[in-house]
Amino acid sequence: MATYNLRRFAHADGLKAIAREHLLALLDPHKPYFDGRGLTLPPPSASDGIDYDQLVNVLMNPDTDTPKGLLDTLYFVHEMATPEAMDVLIQEAENNGISLDGGSVNGRCRATRSVGFGSSTKKKWTSG
Repeated sequence: MATYNLRRFAHADGLKAIAREHLLALLDPHKPYFDGRGLTLPPPSASDGIDYDQLVNVLMNPDTDTPKGLLDTLYFVHEMATPEAMDVLIQEAENNGISLDGGSVNGRCRATRSVGFGSSTKKKWTSG
């Protein structure tokens, strides 16, 4: 199992910076685990929100039942959560004709890049 730095997941504001639909897509495969930890994930179609404080609590306090797939996913998010890694991902998406964040500008890939994480996260548009 990979080791990851939990600090990236220690702030509700950082998790709120992730588009709700994407966060739910990341968490939903592990819904039974979150249910068992007292966190009910809303269906993507629901208008109610995610309990970000409880999510932070679960992520900051993993137990022996924490799914390996979830830990690995969080590790990869951590590893790619740098401006340099985001530049690589955005460039690779553009090189492969993949549209990020649902749009393009003048036929070229458009993506939202978050610089930093947590309360200091800032969004910036990147277009190729």
